[in-house]
Amino acid sequence: MVRTTSHAARCRAVLERHAMRRWLIGGVALAVVATLAVLLILKRSSPPDQLIADFHTVERHCLATFTDALHRQGANQIDELMLAGIVERDVLPPWHAFRLRVEAAPDSELILAMRRYFEDRETAWRAYVVTLRAPADDPAALATYRQKNAEADEDARALARLLPRESR
Repeated sequence: MVRTTSHAARCRAVLERHAMRRWLIGGVALAVVATLAVLLILKRSSPPDQLIADFHTVERHCLATFTDALHRQGANQIDELMLAGIVERDVLPPWHAFRLRVEAAPDSELILAMRRYFEDRETAWRAYVVTLRAPADDPAALATYRQKNAEADEDARALARLLPRESR
């Protein structure tokens, strides 16, 4: 059988179409994989809406409870030991539980800021409890409270800049 030039040209055209299809299929597969990778990265880098909503709830509750107890102690309605008890019983447990949730969340700029804030505020409150329970002045605990409280205030400002607009 003698092959003509037109047959060779047709064979070449078929092979080129097959090669083109393989390249197109490979390109589409690569695009799908890249899109999935980007979506996975975005999903991991942005905290779930529920975590942000719970953050606001826990923060408001704990800060309000602490501030209320502090004011009551300042008005001599409770003593320092009662204030320490309120912080240990009503403030630190929900704060620490939420802090553990934040620690388990995938890293992102927002989550890292949240972690710093929760750690510094918790350390400040724990030092304050030590100060309140100490039989005599404990300058180291008081200094730790003041330093960590100031750091937590700065962390809160940095965190506020990172929170989504609608959740502030």
